[in-house]
Amino acid sequence: MPLGGGDIGANVWVEKGNLYFYFSRSGTFDEHNTLLKLGRVKVSLSPNPFTDKEGFKQELLLKEGAIKISQNGTTVKLWVDVFNPVIHVDVDSKVPTEMKVAYESWRYKNRDSKGKANNANSYKWAPQGDIITYKDSISFEGNAVQFYHRNRTNTVFDVTVKQQKMESVKDQMMNPIANLTFGGQLFGSNLKANGTYNGIYQDTDFMGFRLSSIKSAKSHRFQIQLHINQSTDAGLWKKELQKQISSYKKIENKAEQKTISWWNNFWNRSFIYTQKSKTEKDSIYQIGQNYQLFRYMLGCNAYGKYPTKFNGGLFTVDPVHTNKELNFTPDFRNWGGGTMTAQNQRLVYFPMAKSGDFDMMESQLDYYLGLQRNAELRSEVYWKHKGAAFTEQLENFGLPNPAEYDWKRPADYDPGMEYNAWLEYEWDTVFEFCKMMLQQKEFAGEDIQKYNPFIISCIRFFDEHYQYLAKQRGRKALDGEGKLILYPGSGAETYKMAYNSNSTISALRVITEQFLLVSQKELSKEDLEYLKGFQTRIPPLNFREFNGHKTLAPAKTWERINNSEVPQLYSVYPWGIYGLGKTDLGIAINTWKYDTDALKFRSHIGWKQDNIFAARLGLTEEAAKYNLLKMANSDRRFPAFWGPGYDWVPDHNWGGSGMIGMQEMLLQTNGDSIYIFPAWPATWDVHFKLHASQNTTIEAELVNGIVKIIKVIPEERRKDVINLLNKSVEEKINLK
Repeated sequence: MPLGGGDIGANVWVEKGNLYFYFSRSGTFDEHNTLLKLGRVKVSLSPNPFTDKEGFKQELLLKEGAIKISQNGTTVKLWVDVFNPVIHVDVDSKVPTEMKVAYESWRYKNRDSKGKANNANSYKWAPQGDIITYKDSISFEGNAVQFYHRNRTNTVFDVTVKQQKMESVKDQMMNPIANLTFGGQLFGSNLKANGTYNGIYQDTDFMGFRLSSIKSAKSHRFQIQLHINQSTDAGLWKKELQKQISSYKKIENKAEQKTISWWNNFWNRSFIYTQKSKTEKDSIYQIGQNYQLFRYMLGCNAYGKYPTKFNGGLFTVDPVHTNKELNFTPDFRNWGGGTMTAQNQRLVYFPMAKSGDFDMMESQLDYYLGLQRNAELRSEVYWKHKGAAFTEQLENFGLPNPAEYDWKRPADYDPGMEYNAWLEYEWDTVFEFCKMMLQQKEFAGEDIQKYNPFIISCIRFFDEHYQYLAKQRGRKALDGEGKLILYPGSGAETYKMAYNSNSTISALRVITEQFLLVSQKELSKEDLEYLKGFQTRIPPLNFREFNGHKTLAPAKTWERINNSEVPQLYSVYPWGIYGLGKTDLGIAINTWKYDTDALKFRSHIGWKQDNIFAARLGLTEEAAKYNLLKMANSDRRFPAFWGPGYDWVPDHNWGGSGMIGMQEMLLQTNGDSIYIFPAWPATWDVHFKLHASQNTTIEAELVNGIVKIIKVIPEERRKDVINLLNKSVEEKINLK
């Protein structure tokens, strides 16, 4: 069961009468860019209240952001301070008990990382020499356990910079992992140090550092204070931690109530509650339940320095529970720790706009902002032009993942390119995060001036790079119509060596148009003229036919199909060029119905977006089908721990794409128009509160086929609300 707050996540369970939890924190990357857990805690009580099944209860209290475990007159409450990096465990019993608390670590020694174990770090299948996960520093400090990991100066950053021929600008580059120190201290007022022990849990050996209660008591309290810093001063981390612990004492008595208030506000600002159905069992209730549970998981890393990772977030567990052959440590996850895959990450963060969680989006957006200069240096070093060059499979220092970049490359191959059949020329994924930046102003009225140079830099890269490539091939930089020649390009990872990919064209067109719309007053005259000129160089979208039906094409041409995405429908989502109330919706619906690739690739698993496409197209029956499949209970005890899908457990891009699909079934916009129930079945009772553009919030419910609009903020937007419940596809196509 997940627990978290601020930037901390924990997995909590009871096993053989003992309480356990793993705990993690955003940004705890080691020298190889593995996202390390901070440890495991074991709590034992005597007399033991958790000896049998009778009366046992473990509850996730969503409104408080806490977990409560109770049996035989004993209650254990675990909660995380949203505003300070502190985990609290409070034990209350009817009779005096003794308590033992142990900090258990598998990193009490150096551990070799071999074979598939390296999929957890940035080396993946191509380690450069021996890869060692270095041991942590763990010790008793008086009656507390202190633990931390300090990165060496030389890391995978240095290896990657050398591999990718960026050493000439290395001193200008942001390096987030050298000398990074992270860890914490576990202590309680009634606890004393009580020695160490060794054991094995789920195939991994560990050392335990035990604290025991000084005396029996009806109440026990302990906490874990966490701290991260990056400094060449090795001793500074300890000093800062002790200062933090001392300062926290002054505010601790108000911390729990502030955290509860935060979670209350979190649930008040947005929700989707579905009702139990007599005719369709609990499947409709499940999708609403799991929407809420997954949104809670996202809320646990609301304020992390780093975004919630698509491949497990802060809630991974021992990998043998996902794949019995992977008997690695609890630090393992597939697809790396410090490696960000934009196609997956976007699905984790896009639902936060309609759920009103704009403050939570900053972790992802500012992550990109911090990498801007490193991405611009790539363009300057390799091609001598401007613009931020972001690749897919991106390290947290802005360079391509070294394994995906490939060590076995032709000597004369462009050093700015990934030598990779899936990822080559896939530059356009960054624009979906540019869209999120613009949504901050479009939805919430936020000042987004800090993002303006970033968006311009991303646009400039495409403009200058594709003119540069054209001039490498011939005399002219543009085609006969004065448009960019987007070749070679890519339609997601699927349509490779593409010429004028529709997903890229859609991104360039929408981002430039929306950027000029929302930021025109803040842009300089020079930037305005540049952007308006760039608009004239964007090529038109491409089309094809299936059995006489006009459809959106993936690109003008392409050489091969490499994966199973459907970028020909990206013009529908996320780019919204086609949709309800817009011209030629029938062409997009034809693409869904007749495109043989779209039909072949259709699925609800993992990052698949068919549930979203169907909702955006107003196809109620299809949207219902794929969202029911997507958001049904997982196979695990916690119903929102989906996966592994194509990635890992819990699969956050599975949950994120499910959230988006449900939101789009309930609420869409087109200009000033707000469509409610555009793809929601009339027989599914629901109560929702979602956010829309122009700083608008809509709360409505559907009960027994009757729609009630409860509240529209601001009230003057009520006139823009249009109810599409029970409208036919033909009526939706003809919306004006």
